[in-house]
Amino acid sequence: MIAAISLQAQETLKPKKERKTEWDVPPTVLKSSPIKYPEDARKDKIEGKIFLKVIIDKDWKVKSAEIFKYDNVTESMLTESKKAVLQYVFSPAKLKGKPVKSEVTLPIKFKLQ
Repeated sequence: MIAAISLQAQETLKPKKERKTEWDVPPTVLKSSPIKYPEDARKDKIEGKIFLKVIIDKDWKVKSAEIFKYDNVTESMLTESKKAVLQYVFSPAKLKGKPVKSEVTLPIKFKLQ
């Protein structure tokens, strides 16, 4: 079982002067790694959400992924989420046509089916 993932470049929703990073074109996921639903969480029927702040360098690589908010998850769910996201590849954000470092919020939803 794999957790559901969607990229929300929430920084793009903020007024330009309030963003932590500046860009004209937000980063997009080019390659993702499946996030495994941990056996302990599946066995206990635990569903929840995790939000990670992801720093993407201008060279397409994830430089860091920090969990900053979560609800109803196990430690193993947190570990699996971060481990997978660190392997993602993004197209870099762009400012005036040039790649720039960016920060996005990546929500991960664990839901049993």
